[in-house]
Amino acid sequence: MVGEADSSVAIKALARAIDRIGQFPEDLPDDAKTLANLDKARMSLVWLHVIDSSDTASVDAMDEALRSARGRTLSPGSFGAKVYQLHDQRLKALEDRGTAIIEVDCRIPCEVVINERRSANPSDPLFLGRYRVWVGSRDGSVEWAYFDANLTNPTQTVSFVYQGAAATPEMPEGPVESTGGNKVRHEPGRNTPNGPAKSARRRMLPRWSEILGLSVGVGLLVSGVVVLSLTGKCPGGIDPSDTDACPQVWNNQPQGYALVGTGAGFLLISGVLLTVDEVRVSNSVKAKRVMLGWTIRF
Repeated sequence: MVGEADSSVAIKALARAIDRIGQFPEDLPDDAKTLANLDKARMSLVWLHVIDSSDTASVDAMDEALRSARGRTLSPGSFGAKVYQLHDQRLKALEDRGTAIIEVDCRIPCEVVINERRSANPSDPLFLGRYRVWVGSRDGSVEWAYFDANLTNPTQTVSFVYQGAAATPEMPEGPVESTGGNKVRHEPGRNTPNGPAKSARRRMLPRWSEILGLSVGVGLLVSGVVVLSLTGKCPGGIDPSDTDACPQVWNNQPQGYALVGTGAGFLLISGVLLTVDEVRVSNSVKAKRVMLGWTIRF
């Protein structure tokens, strides 16, 4: 909608899209194309505010783009002279204010995503301002947690506790100042920007479709075995050696092998998808298992 609709409508739609895409911390950091588009979207939002003559909103949008870029180039020149000038002004202003660090006490092996980009822990020095922080376990056994970090003082370290593992000892509740006065510890964030924190791990296919695939595979496999068992037999159960009564016998090998192969393929693919999805979405280290058994007699 950028450049094709009323600027206020485009601004609202673009801001909603940017907020929404940040809700996928497991997938987004590895999606280079989407991350590049996200940088362009933030700069487009700056441009929309500039042409809308909203100075405060332009500054806020540019600061957000620079904080999220974390040192990457944003190609401001492609958005016009005013955006280019604003980029240089705000970059210098943020550099002059100093930097701070975000640290997460994970208790278990974890990964940290800051403003949609994977981060070291503790983070590299970050411009002052607000940051979106997602923390998840590396093995996917514990759901992701969201934290809203606000870096207000240079040389500050803002620390969060990721209490995803139920077996870990509890930390003191509430903010705790370190003896140096610059380190602040917060309890875990309970809500995402758009509601309660949820696991970002999603199934590749719905469970019902994977189980249906297993059932279809079993049906095709059984049908193929039955068809193959009729090969060389005479219709009506007549003795195939009696050529007068049975001039022609069944020859179902091509159809039978096709059914068996297709059924085996369904079983293999659906079984793998179901196993992987059960491991991905399981909230415990031990994955849940679904098994389908059958008996073939002929």
